[in-house]
Amino acid sequence: GIYNNFSDSIVSTTGAMGKFKFINDSIVATFRDHQVEIKELRDGMKHLSAMGKESNLTFTDQLGILATLNDHLIKSGIAGRSTQSMLSKIAKTPIAFAKAFEIQIDPMVPIDLISILEQVKKKLGEGALTASQVGTIFNRLGLRGAKTFITLVKYVDELKENIQKLKDQSGDAASEMADIMLDKPDVAFARM
Repeated sequence: GIYNNFSDSIVSTTGAMGKFKFINDSIVATFRDHQVEIKELRDGMKHLSAMGKESNLTFTDQLGILATLNDHLIKSGIAGRSTQSMLSKIAKTPIAFAKAFEIQIDPMVPIDLISILEQVKKKLGEGALTASQVGTIFNRLGLRGAKTFITLVKYVDELKENIQKLKDQSGDAASEMADIMLDKPDVAFARM
């Protein structure tokens, strides 16, 4: 599961219980603050986590990606699959990807997705590239998920904010949610 995939990479806390709490609080904060259902988030993480770790994306980065895409109506299952496909292509052929978009990617270091998104956003802003051309490039490279990529490019600043907010504000989110649920009369009655 998620704990097995990410516990080694979580360095902000120690011990199994601390890491489990961090994961749980981060998931609950994502659910609380974004247009995402837990089942959808699980499906997205299932697809994204394998390639995400290899692409230098932390657990929090991946939650931020899925949250941002869900907020813009790309559901987590699709978001996870298409982001996984895109990251896989970048990892396998970084020079071809960089050349196609006329951006800089250092094939000798782990993928920096945020940098890639920012570079493409700059090109779109300058008029050096259009959304239609992004779709054409994706087709030429044999990639699916151009809509996901364009959404991440368009909202890269929001993505960075979402990731930072998860880092800063997810502590104790699970216990706060539990307290809210226990305050509901029907829940309290059912527990009697």
